[in-house]
Amino acid sequence: MIMDKNESDKISEWLDVYRRIVLEEGEPPASVYAFCKQLGIEEEEFFARYSSLEAIEAEIWVERITHVRQILSEDDEYENYPPRQKALTFFYTFLEATKGQRSWYLARFPRGYCASEPEILREFKASFLEWARPIAAEELKDSLAERFQAERWVAKVFYGHFRSIINFSLKDRSRGFERTDAYAEKSTRLLFDLADTRIADSAGDLLRFLAGRAS
Repeated sequence: MIMDKNESDKISEWLDVYRRIVLEEGEPPASVYAFCKQLGIEEEEFFARYSSLEAIEAEIWVERITHVRQILSEDDEYENYPPRQKALTFFYTFLEATKGQRSWYLARFPRGYCASEPEILREFKASFLEWARPIAAEELKDSLAERFQAERWVAKVFYGHFRSIINFSLKDRSRGFERTDAYAEKSTRLLFDLADTRIADSAGDLLRFLAGRAS
């Protein structure tokens, strides 16, 4: 859905208010009615855009992916990067873009992994995969895709890798979250090295890092 600036600013305000309520009160608004009262709007206006409070929270997650993709689309050099560098640039940009929302991610981002993706991250995942598919296809067309279905690899492994970076960052207590940057670099290198003979070296490097034996 394409929004004009006034509509976009209004939705941004709604997202900010929802985040503030959750962080200050420790839980989402009690109802759509209570949320609309905070915004000073009628329920009809809310339901013209969202079907539930869960829908507005889902948009908070996908908004960061949209924001990062917009930043990269405006970078003239990005399109000329090789796939691995595009992926790492995406992850670094995402991490930087979420620093100002760290309290929100710590409070609400689903941790760990389960058999099925949480519904609240459905659009978040879809937006990530839309970005990731051409990146992975370019890198894997002559290697991993011959052994695995490319779509399954992207949906399971590539997305799982992205989730692992977020999970690592939320547990990181290093100064300036420098260990997260190192994890993103080492794990992304391993992710792409799965297709060639450098996998052993990359796996060893990552394991040494996680064990605290390398910087």
